[in-house]
Amino acid sequence: MGIFKTSVKKLVEKNDIEGLVKLLSAKNPETRISAFLALVRSTDDRALSSMKKLLDDPDPRVRTVATLKFGTVKMDEMAENLVQIIKYGTTHDRIEALNLMADRGAGDPKLTGILLATLEDKNYMVRRAAIRTLGAIKEVHAVERLIQCLDGEHIHVRMEAMKSLGIIRDLRAVNPLIGSLVDRHSEVRAAAHSALERIGSKEALNALNNAQFVMLVKKMGGNEHERLETATHIGAIALREGVPLLVKATMDTYKEVRIAAAKSIGLNRDREGIEALTRLLDDKYFDVRLEAVRALANIHVKESIEVLEIATKDKIKAVRTEASGAIKAIQAKLGI
Repeated sequence: MGIFKTSVKKLVEKNDIEGLVKLLSAKNPETRISAFLALVRSTDDRALSSMKKLLDDPDPRVRTVATLKFGTVKMDEMAENLVQIIKYGTTHDRIEALNLMADRGAGDPKLTGILLATLEDKNYMVRRAAIRTLGAIKEVHAVERLIQCLDGEHIHVRMEAMKSLGIIRDLRAVNPLIGSLVDRHSEVRAAAHSALERIGSKEALNALNNAQFVMLVKKMGGNEHERLETATHIGAIALREGVPLLVKATMDTYKEVRIAAAKSIGLNRDREGIEALTRLLDDKYFDVRLEAVRALANIHVKESIEVLEIATKDKIKAVRTEASGAIKAIQAKLGI
């Protein structure tokens, strides 16, 4: 909705508080919104007084941003207006609206829904602001989606997700964060380390302080040979604590490392690795897919059977045959 007018932008650049205050009375509601959001961090008494007047603005979108800062939130009335601002506003306006949500504290189902939808925004800065807000309101219902942000995202989005997971302190985030200790970027590794410290569970602290595990983490961040050797070693000693590192290794650029990771997940027989093995069933190399099937055959739960059904449709006969045999073996183990 093009609400960040050139005049507003210039006033922001000049830090012209008086000029922005005047625009709070502009005829265009979109200009009023932009001026308000530009002033939202101001402590100037005159600015605050003028901003509070927008609580009675005739435009519902203007009232929404004013209420987020000053009033009692009635989310049923405001949800659609927030969607309009976040969906159609400029980058600056959307980020400031998200920051206002964070300032409100505890979450609301409709608020959470808006924030989760914003995680799909094309602008990484907006996604990052949404993640920061989810952390600020400690939204536990967003944990799974925040975990998804740890992989394949912009580096700053990944780091923001780690910070938010550290603030929320949900134990579901521990293993994914341990996997991020071997990220190729030192800043990401540091963010994962900090988040694990903040969560502070026994498993999280063990990953940071256990000498053997710390060495494994270091080697997993090494060259191809070191990663391959370490992934194999974790399976050989059946180190369950190493499964998060193996899950991360299933996304390695070298297929030999992916194969070793799959094999070691199977040796650990840990259902925590099923999702990673499921991804490997789409690997472009058939021998990686075959090893994933063999690993799933060692994890005797119904979920493995459901995943193996996918592999029975693989284009390579060897993979299909192995998957069919694995399903029968698991069914026999479970007495199905």
